[in-house]
Amino acid sequence: MRKLGIGNLGRVGALALSIATMVGCGDNGVTPPPDAADIDAPPPAPAQLTLTAGTNFGSVVVNQTSAVMTFTVGNSGATASGTIAASVIGSGASQFTIESNNCGVLNPGANCQITVDFTPTSGGAKTASLTVTANPGSTATASLDGTGRTNGNLTISPTGSQNLGSSVVGTASPTTATFVVTNNGQTATSAVSVTPGGTNQSDFSASANTCTAALPAGGTCSFTVTFTPSAVGARSALFDVAAAVGGNISAPVTGTGLAPAQLDITPSLQPYGSIVIGSSSNDVTFTVRNTGGVATSAVTVSQTGQTRVTSSA
Repeated sequence: MRKLGIGNLGRVGALALSIATMVGCGDNGVTPPPDAADIDAPPPAPAQLTLTAGTNFGSVVVNQTSAVMTFTVGNSGATASGTIAASVIGSGASQFTIESNNCGVLNPGANCQITVDFTPTSGGAKTASLTVTANPGSTATASLDGTGRTNGNLTISPTGSQNLGSSVVGTASPTTATFVVTNNGQTATSAVSVTPGGTNQSDFSASANTCTAALPAGGTCSFTVTFTPSAVGARSALFDVAAAVGGNISAPVTGTGLAPAQLDITPSLQPYGSIVIGSSSNDVTFTVRNTGGVATSAVTVSQTGQTRVTSSA
């Protein structure tokens, strides 16, 4: 066997120390190797979409469009999302429209915007949900709410043609008709007007007319129609009630013109011939008729000259 000198022993001891140090840094569990932290750390959080809270668009007139609302989409995860798709779902989905969407892939902590508006097609409450989806990224939703308000809408009472009765030509009928106009919509009308029309419009007139301004929701106005015939026979007219916002309705009216009472007598001339003084002629019957359209007052008979009324019935 070869003997080692002291100098050689020093080198061997150094080598042993180095080996021991290396062993101590490796597998004895006291000091981890330099890359052990990377091996044991959990994976980064996956992409997770977030969406701002839902919103209420308030009350919007039917067939009009609300102001645009903006929704912010975020990624709270630690990795990028997939491409984001946005849609509106739910029973009222057709009432809400996505106007813009600048969302694609979202990096961690990034965000993007989606805008939505509301156009109700009928009155009442409308609900839906805005949904954003990505893979990876999962799904996030926000509620959408709004209420449709119906436009101002005019109705009239009574409905149908109103008969104002019969009256002597040139005399106002004692029968009148009062019409009540109501706005049964959920918004105000524009200014309301009442205009006569029809075949005999000049025979009918509107008075006490309060239908001259806009009507609020549930508001009413009224006018009264009077009939004064200008000729004999059936007469008719139509009152048009209109508002640019509120629509058109009509109030038809009728009446009958009567001729005034008129007496007629036959024969209109009766010659008696020659009669001996002190004698009487034969009686002659005269017939009196009322050729007018209304009754006369009490009829009286008087005589002049050498005639004498023997009977009157």
